[in-house]
Amino acid sequence: MARRCNPGGIAFHMFPTLFNPVFLANKLLPRKAAERVVYLVRPWARRVPKFPAPYSKCYGPTRRMQRFFKDLGYEVEQYRPFYGTDYLEGLPILGTIDSIFTRFVARRRSPHFTSYVWVTLRKPLS
Repeated sequence: MARRCNPGGIAFHMFPTLFNPVFLANKLLPRKAAERVVYLVRPWARRVPKFPAPYSKCYGPTRRMQRFFKDLGYEVEQYRPFYGTDYLEGLPILGTIDSIFTRFVARRRSPHFTSYVWVTLRKPLS
């Protein structure tokens, strides 16, 4: 990745992060089981095949991740967390639990339980 950006250049990336409960379940469940859960929660999704989600280096703005980008040869300009998804919306008990959890971690600006992040990186001039 570091070789793909000229010195002084900027890279931008937005991605889901692993420790959102829904995304963690997606990673831990076997593919067929995860597919059944998705189709149960979102029946309209049957027409779109579920893709594998390995979540490699997909974490919130922790010191470790900031070091990871620095080791790749970038300066982290912005690492912005986002909280919550709409995956459990409409499911009475799970949706409520997810909403309470999301508000809790968002208020504390937890870098570990983000749902998505965007990161803006700059390749140093030297």
